[in-house]
Parts: sequence; C-alpha cells; structure tokens
Amino acid sequence: MYKQKLTLDPKCTAVREAVLTVFDEKPLGSDIRQPEGFEVVECGKISEEQVKERRAMAAFSATDKIDVGIIDIECVSVKGNILPAEFGMVYSFQVANFSDTDIAQVPVTIYFNPQGSSLVEQGTTTITDIPAGHYQLLQFSFPPVEAGNWVMTLEANKSRIFEETTYDNNVLSRSFVYTDQAELVAVSVEDTQPMVNDDGDKYFPLDVERTLEFTINNIGSADANSLLVQVPASFEDDTGAYGTMLAETRMNLPAHTGGRAQLSLTFTKSAVAQIGLLVNGDRACSEISYDNNETHEIFVIGNPNAKPNPDTGGVKEYFSELTLTLQQLREAYWAQLEVYKYLKGETDKTSFIEALSLCNSVLGILFFLPTPVQIANTIAGLILQLLPDEKDLLYDSVAEGRDFLDFTKTDMEKIGNCDQVRLIIPFLEYENGFRVASGEGEVLAYHYENGGWASPGGENSR
Repeated sequence: MYKQKLTLDPKCTAVREAVLTVFDEKPLGSDIRQPEGFEVVECGKISEEQVKERRAMAAFSATDKIDVGIIDIECVSVKGNILPAEFGMVYSFQVANFSDTDIAQVPVTIYFNPQGSSLVEQGTTTITDIPAGHYQLLQFSFPPVEAGNWVMTLEANKSRIFEETTYDNNVLSRSFVYTDQAELVAVSVEDTQPMVNDDGDKYFPLDVERTLEFTINNIGSADANSLLVQVPASFEDDTGAYGTMLAETRMNLPAHTGGRAQLSLTFTKSAVAQIGLLVNGDRACSEISYDNNETHEIFVIGNPNAKPNPDTGGVKEYFSELTLTLQQLREAYWAQLEVYKYLKGETDKTSFIEALSLCNSVLGILFFLPTPVQIANTIAGLILQLLPDEKDLLYDSVAEGRDFLDFTKTDMEKIGNCDQVRLIIPFLEYENGFRVASGEGEVLAYHYENGGWASPGGENSR
C-alpha cells in the first residue's frame, strides 16, 4: 500500500486535507454478489400502447385469450453486448403478460451456446405469477465462458402447458461477444463509520477525521496497469456550488481482482457534498465499456438536520476572472462546444461523455463539475426543469460563450508566442451546481514565452 497527499483546490474550503491510501488488490470471488438461481427483482406494468400494439399483432379474438412473451434480455454486470470472457456475469430478462387475466406457473427455458451451434438447454425456471398487463423481471448468474460469440435464447411456455392466442413472441434471442479485455467497475463509496441524521441522510460531523472507502473491481480478463483513480466532489455551502478533485492516484489492478482505496479527510464547514469515485477517467486503460466507471454518494456535512438541496432551475449571472494556459483554453472551447451540441440534441450522452473526457483539466474550472458523467447527468436534469424561455436563454448564452472562447483561442494561436491568458468571462450558474460561460468576455492580459504579462496589443506582442 502507499499514500498520496494532494493539495486541494483553494476554493474547497469545506475540507482541511485529504490523504488517499491505495490497498493491494485481492482476487474476486465470493465477495461479488451473484443471484442464487433465478431472482424476481421487479414486477412492472406494461404500457397501454404496448398492450394495444401486441393485441393488434396477435389478432385477439376474445379478451380472455392468454398471451405471454419474452420482451427483453440484458446483461446486468456490463451494459451492451460486448462482455468480458472468463468471468461469471449476471443477466436479466422480462416475461410479459399481455392478457386481461392473471397467469400462474409460467415456465421459461434458457439456452446458451456458441453462435452457429445447436441450441443447448441450460436450465429452466417457473414464474409463480404474472398479473394481467404486467411483466416480471428476473435476474440470474451464468458461469464464465471463453472468448467468442455466444447466443442466449429464452423460451416461455415451451411445453405449451397452457394455450395461447399465438406463440410468435415466446422465443427471444440475444447475441453476446465475449472478449479478453479489462473491464473496470467503480463499485462503491462508503463511510467506514457511517452516521445518519434524523431524516436518514448520510452525515459527517465537523472537525473530526473521517475515512471513506472506495471499491474498484476489474472483472475483465486483462490487466489494468497504471489505472487512474480519482475522487471528484461537488459541494454546496454558503459560498455557492462548486466542484473539485479531492484526490487522485494510480494503481495496478490485474484481471479478475478487486482493489480498495481509503480517503482520510476532515470537514471544516457545513455543506452538502456529493463525493464520487472515478476510475480510468483518462481512458488510458482500454476496456470493454466505460459506462460503469463512476459512482458517488451524497453526504450532509456539519448540520445533522440539513437536507440536500433539490435541483432547481434557478440561475444567477456574474463575471469571473480565469487564468488559462493555451491548451486549457483549447479544451475550454471544445468542452463549451460539446455542451452546446448536447443541449441542442446534436450528440447523444455516450458521445458527449467521451468528448468531455478529453477536456478533464478544465471541467471543474469551467463548469464547477469535475467529471463528464456528472456534467451530462446535471444538464439532462436541468433541461427537464427549464421553461421554454429559460431554455432559449441557456442555448443563446452557451453559443455566445463558445464564440468568445473560440475567438480568444484563435487570437492566441495567431500571436504565436504567448502561453497563458487572463480573462474576465460572464457565467450563468444554476442552483444544481452547474455553470457555463455565457457571453462575450474580456482579455485582460497575455503571458508571453519570453517572459511577463502584457495587455492585448502591448509591447510583448507581435
């Protein structure tokens, strides 16, 4: 194990210090919870539109006709159809009852075989009951398989123990590709001595050293070397909302192993904090999916009866002075551009997160949120709350901020011998902790490679 103490962002007044300790990894085994057999995890209602569509397709001749169907097969452990080989995965499936009557004792048969080979039955289960117009969601684990293309097939009511109006939706297949790659999972953020306030919120006292423990698993079959481990945090206190990176370090995490890190820190100021765990934020380790690389917890600090503030669409406008390197300015422009595209629906969430991951050095500075996932989720929630006029203000403001950053970047590149810039930039800041450059600012000074600061057009410029 080893320790690393980092210098905190000066704006982070809620924390006195943070010391990150990384522990040696251990093989993954029984500590990874897997369902024992088939577990029913949810009973949900099918939408009326789905029922109507299905009944039209099935040509129901009477309302008492039975119709069950497999409507979904997913891998729970890793989203998508590309999965790590040689490690047991957890899967889920949904069986729906499109009838007007409840159905009991619905058998489901599972086949799992290499693509192109004959169906091989792997097991069966019986769903006790499915209410009319509902589905049952079940989870089950499956042993490790070797790398290659495999097909999972589920069939409901194989033996036709009850008559249905049609059997055309009783069988569903999904292909999965199992590959020898790393797959990193940010599992949890936990207080080693948990406390809660009267309302059940997770709570930290002031001026007492606390220890948070982070769990990271590599469920893939390839090693993750020099893996970046970061602890991003967002705070809301009497100074407003802001984000910072509490700590970061690197570790090696071999295939099929888990690692832990502990962060010792002391809180000095009342606040509401979202403290996260982000692994492989720089994408230096190639892995199957990056969707499960981040998790977080919310804590109330100081006042044991304080409540986390809900996200609202409130907004304030102000100017802020920033000093950026040329590379940071480029990243700020790229990040602002991607935010505009995401707001306008020109890019999806996955592409947006991937694009922002290339701009990590400026995210906390520019947006007050230190990770791409936090920014994506916050923007998505914000858009749902804003009125049409408020959305138009946000779109226009982001576009103007983008143009100003682009103009300044282009001007610095034309000058050719300056490496930093000092700016005054207007911002819009929302009560959910997100801010964005919102218009035309002012360049105060450039820093030149041959030394010293000078105002635009000063004697150091050319």
